[in-house]
Amino acid sequence: MEIPAPAFSQHWTALRHQCRRVTHAVRNIPLSMRVGETVHSARLHELRPYQVAPGWRIGVHTHSFYEAHLFVSGLAYYTTTSEQPVGQDSVVVHGPGIPHAWLVGDVPVLRLVLWFDLAPVAALPADASWPVWPDVLTEAALLLHDAGAGYAGWADRAVHRMTILFSRLLALGAAEGDMSHVAGARESLVKNAEQFMRDNLAQPLTLADIASHVGLSVSSVAHQFSREIGQPPMARLFGLRMTRAAELLMDTTQSLAAIGGHVGMPDPSYFCRRFREHYGVTPGQYRRRLAHHPTDAV
Repeated sequence: MEIPAPAFSQHWTALRHQCRRVTHAVRNIPLSMRVGETVHSARLHELRPYQVAPGWRIGVHTHSFYEAHLFVSGLAYYTTTSEQPVGQDSVVVHGPGIPHAWLVGDVPVLRLVLWFDLAPVAALPADASWPVWPDVLTEAALLLHDAGAGYAGWADRAVHRMTILFSRLLALGAAEGDMSHVAGARESLVKNAEQFMRDNLAQPLTLADIASHVGLSVSSVAHQFSREIGQPPMARLFGLRMTRAAELLMDTTQSLAAIGGHVGMPDPSYFCRRFREHYGVTPGQYRRRLAHHPTDAV
């Protein structure tokens, strides 16, 4: 008689606890598996559950690692190119530097997310339709059930089950990847973040706000900016604020307080001080200089 596989815990606290236990048991252990003629070594960074409300959306973003989504329940849409539905038992895997975006439908979504590294790299291109693959979800449910039960030797079994899980995920695409697209994806991510900054110059943006918009950690966003443009994100934001302030001083007759408000510095004293630090003159001096020498605009 076939024994039914354990279901995922319906208790959010228990599910998070199970994922943390698996992460701690397996993290950074090299897991070897053969896919086709290639032997890969995978290292798990984290296994984490996400419960997302209807209407939740995240813009196009990338990661520097592999990311797998296992959809336990609900319905979402993969919106990078066209609106592709992904629901219960769907499996989505992105390699490093692959742009992707999400939109949750009318019901909440519960998904498990795995972040991991892989050597050698494996190409995992988006299919015309991401597969519905209950076997992968079954393997994940067994893995978490062992972690929750805490039987003797469960950690060793977790390593074995995670190896099987990775093998199934890599079966989506076995060819070694051409990673030449990564640089372009990183550049696109920085441009996306910069546009978000420009659209919200009047807001008190934090690095966490920027990271949330592009779907990366704070440290990853900082690394991408330093790598691509040689500046930290907040330094770039400050430069954009000052550029916009100079434009408003040149093109409008708005007060200094109003211009400061437009660039996220509603305190006139603070705005004047930061402007002078950047340009070497106060906003008022800058405006008067332009009145006499229009070609001196910076």
